[in-house]
Amino acid sequence: MARTYYAEMPPRVEYEITELGASLGPLFAHLTTWADAHLAEVEQARQAYDADR
Repeated sequence: MARTYYAEMPPRVEYEITELGASLGPLFAHLTTWADAHLAEVEQARQAYDADR
């Protein structure tokens, strides 16, 4: 994450993703795909866990 501060009134700060941070994009996309495919199983596991408590 790159942070740019502007010394003005009122003060302003802008953030933008760096090349290093952007390189994580494919990982997050893959994680999203996995989550979409396994959402029902995750929900069942949550319910089973809660039922045992």
